[in-house]
Amino acid sequence: MLPCCLNFLRSAAWLALPVLAGAAVVDPAVTYAWYQGGTGISVGSDGYAVSSWTNSATTGTPSLRNLTSVSGAPIRWNLLKADGSPAQVLRFNGNSDGLFAPASNFGTISGSRTIVAWIRPRETTRGFLFDSSTFASGLTRAQVNNGNWQLSTEPANGSATNAGATTGPVTTNTWQAHTFILTTGSPATFQHFINGTQAGTTVSLAQAAALSGLILGNNVAPGGGLGFEVDVAEVLVYNSALNSTDRQEVESYLTTKWSGFSDGVNNPPEPITSTSQPFASGLGGYNTFRIPAIATTNAGTMIVAADGRVSGSGDIPSNIDSVIRRSTDNGSTWGPLIVTANYGTNTSDTDSYPITGSSTARNRTSASDPALLVDRSNGRIWVFYDNGSNTSYNGYGRTIKLEMRYSDDDGLTWSARKDIEAENPNLRPKETEQFSFNGSSYTYGKGEYIVGPGSGIQIERGPRAGRLVFPVYWYRTNNSSSFIYSDDHGATWQRGGTCGTGVGEVQITELVNGDLLASMRPSGAGSGYRWFSRSSNGGTTWSAMFRFDATAAFPVPDPACQGNIFRLTTTADSDRNRLVHANCASTGSRVAMTIRTSYDEGLTWPVSRLVYGSSSAYSSLTKLSNGDVGLLYEKDNYTAIDFVRVSVPQATNQTDTLPPYTLWANTKFSSAQLMNAAISGQTADPDYEGLGNLIEHALDTRPLSATTNPITVDMESVSGTLKLRMTVPRNPAASQLSYLVEFSNNLTTGSWSSAGVVIEESTAARLVVRDGSSGQPRRFVRLRVVAP
Repeated sequence: MLPCCLNFLRSAAWLALPVLAGAAVVDPAVTYAWYQGGTGISVGSDGYAVSSWTNSATTGTPSLRNLTSVSGAPIRWNLLKADGSPAQVLRFNGNSDGLFAPASNFGTISGSRTIVAWIRPRETTRGFLFDSSTFASGLTRAQVNNGNWQLSTEPANGSATNAGATTGPVTTNTWQAHTFILTTGSPATFQHFINGTQAGTTVSLAQAAALSGLILGNNVAPGGGLGFEVDVAEVLVYNSALNSTDRQEVESYLTTKWSGFSDGVNNPPEPITSTSQPFASGLGGYNTFRIPAIATTNAGTMIVAADGRVSGSGDIPSNIDSVIRRSTDNGSTWGPLIVTANYGTNTSDTDSYPITGSSTARNRTSASDPALLVDRSNGRIWVFYDNGSNTSYNGYGRTIKLEMRYSDDDGLTWSARKDIEAENPNLRPKETEQFSFNGSSYTYGKGEYIVGPGSGIQIERGPRAGRLVFPVYWYRTNNSSSFIYSDDHGATWQRGGTCGTGVGEVQITELVNGDLLASMRPSGAGSGYRWFSRSSNGGTTWSAMFRFDATAAFPVPDPACQGNIFRLTTTADSDRNRLVHANCASTGSRVAMTIRTSYDEGLTWPVSRLVYGSSSAYSSLTKLSNGDVGLLYEKDNYTAIDFVRVSVPQATNQTDTLPPYTLWANTKFSSAQLMNAAISGQTADPDYEGLGNLIEHALDTRPLSATTNPITVDMESVSGTLKLRMTVPRNPAASQLSYLVEFSNNLTTGSWSSAGVVIEESTAARLVVRDGSSGQPRRFVRLRVVAP
């Protein structure tokens, strides 16, 4: 056989289109479609989220065969060639990831066809390497299933998940050439070759089927969502059945081009493995759990709340209970399900809804959309939610009012409901009431007043310190985001200013200067990116809305879904200011749950970390007692709500970490102690031995147990002069601290000086110093540990 570049096509019988004399089978002119890694994979502003894969073929109308439709969040993965030069491939995550062109663009190949691919499988469970992207009678597909490769077509009345005939075992984490040849006839046949050798036997098909469009990495609906965890480097599609010679040529080309590659640098991090799953469909008999909320109590306990949707996944007015779970070990395990409002299961219950203009008791069906807030001054935990009825109101088929409950025993039991609209008559906007935002006037129309949902906050700074804030929004007519607040620890509630218009679900955080920052879901406003607004007067008025779109250095895309913003640290309790934001990092699909970090109070979001690339939606954030980020989010088409404990290095791709003292304290104190600065703070002395926690950190001693002073001092007399030698054990992890030895001749005057101190030894383990001053009748010595 001649070298690949000179191996001319011997017969044109297999090709439906005319072929120029001398055209090789590895030639764009004779391929139906050709996708080559490194030359046509387009990505978004983050550098890895794939938006399309350009077809290299030149026959027909090749541009229509570009794979420009995306499901999930496939990413571009970097490789290194043997000579060290870079290359790129496509990585699918095995969930909802897929890249496709519909039949209307790609076309339909109903005759014989061949697909050749250079791939690296990364799983053996079940998923489709390729499929028709348009459901029709037949389909052509290849998949892995229970450790084996399978070939199949789909009957006209099928669900597009037909298992098919087994050809051979799957080999993971190894690059291979796979060739799939379907030949029409009576019967039609399907063959599978791996690295040039046929896998299994030739499969006879009841129907020839068709390649109607093309999807890579997943299967077509109905029954879609069987994604394949695989890396794909190159794919060639022919509208013919390649003969043996031509097949070998293509396989030889791929092997020569791609052999010897290794994973490259600057790849996006792998998704973060979930710590636990507090809610999953079927738990406690509930069909679906939705709308996550999370908070960390004064005792370091984590409280998570959600909708327990009884018989389906629908919103209000479906039957929905409000439920919570508790964790005392930072989310590793969870206590039993606690129902805080049983409006979905208690189907005979009724309530009054004055907003309808009637005092008649109505059926109450839903307790939905929770948000959680901890009052740090007294430890009370508030849960805020929607009380929903299936009574039609203004033609919407449901009625909603706001309610709250609280717990004073760390979430074990909860109070009776507080009908805060009845208790605070002016809280809810009136339908004809006007409101202002950014200099313009608007009028509330027919609509609903709904919880944020996710998190509330307590103001910590300035004249409004102690204020409780819960985000809310007006939905239906003149959508707008706002909040309610209490200055008396929840006894009464008032309405705050409007954060934005044309937006909906909102979350709010406090900035270090006392300003507020709102993050809002796009609604009637321009879609595709998250909206923000700031207030410098406690939320009375707000700035014009702004967003970080494709023109920004660090965009914040959003597919019109709830998200969350949260204060993680300030320079008062850590080494730097950190805001954390969580949402789906996509302009159009609820996928790619991502955490972002801002170090400039939300002016930019330069660091992002993919948490889960596949189906994901609502989220809620908290700061764990040890300083980690706690993220609770919906995943896998609302079948589960996962909890993820994310360290600062994880959240920032190893570009940031918490201060050494914080990391040390996490190993010395319990969760409850970490939440109490009087015990775990740097200046505290919980064992009353005279050594503050910062010094205990410097010496790496036990802050909760008084021990023998680890500092030793001995004396020597040289020529009649007393000299002191001090030995101090030093904690290598506290290298940012400085150690200052000072002497005084008189404790009464309090005059201390390091003059004359001679350092004789300074190592990572100890510090030896000598008083080099002239002899004195008495001398006092002290050690100071100084933080930067």
